[in-house]
Amino acid sequence: TLKAADVQYSSQLPTTKAWTYEGTVPGPTIVVRRGQKVHVHWSNQIDPSVPLPYQVFQADDPATADDPFPQNFPGTGGQSGDVALTASIVTHLHGGRTSPDSDGWTENVTPFGGAQHTYYENDQRPTLLWYHDHAMGITRLNVFAGLFGLWLIRGQPEQGLINKGILPHGKDEVCLVIQDRNLDLDKNDPTKFSGAILHKSEKSTAEMFGPYTMVNGVIWPCLEVGAGRVRLRLLNGSNARTYCLRLVEVTAINDKDGTVTYGQDYTDNPGVIWQVGSDGGLFGHPVPPTSNATTPDNQCSPAPPAKVNRGLILAPAERADLVIDFSQIKGKVAFVNTAFAPFHGSTVTFPFLFDPSGVLKQEMDRNNKPVCPQAPGSRIQEFRLTYAEVLLFNVQAPTDKLPGTTDPASILTQNTPLDETFTRYVLQAPTGNSPPFLVIPPDPDTHQVTQRWIVLTEEPPGHLYFRELEPVTPQSGVVSGIPLDLPIIAINDAGNNLTFYQTAAMGFHDRIRIMVPYQDYEVWNFINLTVDSHPVHVHLVQFQVLSRTSVDTSVYATERGYTAPNQPIDLTDPNQKTKPRDLDLNEQGFKDTVRINPGEVVSVAAQYEGFCGRFMYHCHILEHEDMDMMRPFIVFPRDALAAMQAGMNGMAGMSSMAGMGMGTMNGMTGMSSMLGRPRPKRRRRR
Repeated sequence: TLKAADVQYSSQLPTTKAWTYEGTVPGPTIVVRRGQKVHVHWSNQIDPSVPLPYQVFQADDPATADDPFPQNFPGTGGQSGDVALTASIVTHLHGGRTSPDSDGWTENVTPFGGAQHTYYENDQRPTLLWYHDHAMGITRLNVFAGLFGLWLIRGQPEQGLINKGILPHGKDEVCLVIQDRNLDLDKNDPTKFSGAILHKSEKSTAEMFGPYTMVNGVIWPCLEVGAGRVRLRLLNGSNARTYCLRLVEVTAINDKDGTVTYGQDYTDNPGVIWQVGSDGGLFGHPVPPTSNATTPDNQCSPAPPAKVNRGLILAPAERADLVIDFSQIKGKVAFVNTAFAPFHGSTVTFPFLFDPSGVLKQEMDRNNKPVCPQAPGSRIQEFRLTYAEVLLFNVQAPTDKLPGTTDPASILTQNTPLDETFTRYVLQAPTGNSPPFLVIPPDPDTHQVTQRWIVLTEEPPGHLYFRELEPVTPQSGVVSGIPLDLPIIAINDAGNNLTFYQTAAMGFHDRIRIMVPYQDYEVWNFINLTVDSHPVHVHLVQFQVLSRTSVDTSVYATERGYTAPNQPIDLTDPNQKTKPRDLDLNEQGFKDTVRINPGEVVSVAAQYEGFCGRFMYHCHILEHEDMDMMRPFIVFPRDALAAMQAGMNGMAGMSSMAGMGMGTMNGMTGMSSMLGRPRPKRRRRR
């Protein structure tokens, strides 16, 4: 049951209203066995008398580079929010292999008094999923209000590892939902918090970035753990914030001002912390959780080494399955966030952010004048990293009989088998010793692996799109009914094949262009031509990341939406501008959400099986998803697709009717920005 309830986000805050599943934030954790069929009736009992339980406020941008960024501070400055909303909901099981009628199609909302009837087969690898609202145009508001919860699928091989003592379980297993929030101030006394959260953005930054971190519905909690091994199941449930987490010793906390002093950094110590799985379940073997950056952006301090471990990066909706051995840690440690917001693939590199005593370094503003990190003009202000602390762990002695105390000191190594059935997808068979692999099978009709190209673009004055591309030739007048006077994007792929493409669709209500034969494997290539990273989520499937390649995107004319034919987006390393990047070890498992950084081509492979029907993919920055950065696709039996396309080709002469039937929405391509959702201008990097 979805209902309004009183919640308390901190013991130091008054209670406030929230929209909830079963009266709690997060909602109850649902635990099922692999293959267990479950019916869920999501009953909307959020009475219209309880409207959206927080303010939605858009602040003015800083007037100058040295003025404070409003998102780093609580409250609205005495102004009122501008959104009045009652609860219309539709629940999506994120990461689930789910039939289309139960997948939470974004427009199938349920008003007060109704119920969404869903059926989940849970026929997939054991893993941590999550359920959340997915309503068209208001997902960012409904999830922020409290409509989210966790869903655990149990089964083999996980259970065997638990039985052997390799994976901690029971009280030694903790699920953590990490989110950022802002807080509203008391209207009568602006020196006090009201207890309510606040969705606060800026006029040039549509995303919500809050200065406070909430874990499992509590701001800055402390987790008591025993001096042994603990399994942490992490989810980034934020609207827009990406985290780069480091596990750092806390040597002192100032009771007066809350200042934290840091000591030893345990993040890169494999004897302390291992990652055993990601979105889609267990890896073949444990891996370090850190991301290796070859060219990290470190604008806060002196340049770090050419290659540095940056920590565990989690974009919105990404999950990580960790095992931490707290027996090697004494006292207190904390997860510390070092990721920029908005995120564009870069972090403030720890420990350069801190001086040897662990206190935040003195910084310089753009005029080379010293400032404290929280002061106006500080780069930390621009990066929206006002407070780095995420979660405090208080490690207790073994005699306290707390979680983890009964585990052996260390079992996991990089050679410990986890999921021995895990198979790595590849385009070509590797040479020499390699883990088990599957060469992606070709399309039986074309005898080639199906490759699709999708370009992420930001069009003036800040519209974000997935441009789905279709190849064209100079001789053809139209392709699939699209005239050739549309802008062309040229791509020279890794096989040195130069192809000219047109944008076939970009708005959510444009005609469906991606039609996948049921049970086929496909490779989708995402090219990010925007200034920010985007976590892309594909419904129905768990995919694998094949490659990341940095490319020269300056050839793309944002104002015009095309490339010059003689200046393609080139993946063949011309003039050393293309740089293939080794995948991080922790992004080589099964995933349903992948980060696409600026200037990258990221290729993912999936088998589209389980169900036929209409699904979608979208950016999981919820403010982007709500502003049309989302596209549908269908999965259909191969013979039915062939018959459908033959029938459509037979109507090619009916040009006067080309805009009807399945093509009705094609005429709405230019109208996607007129569907009632305001599009604030997005901030450009200074």
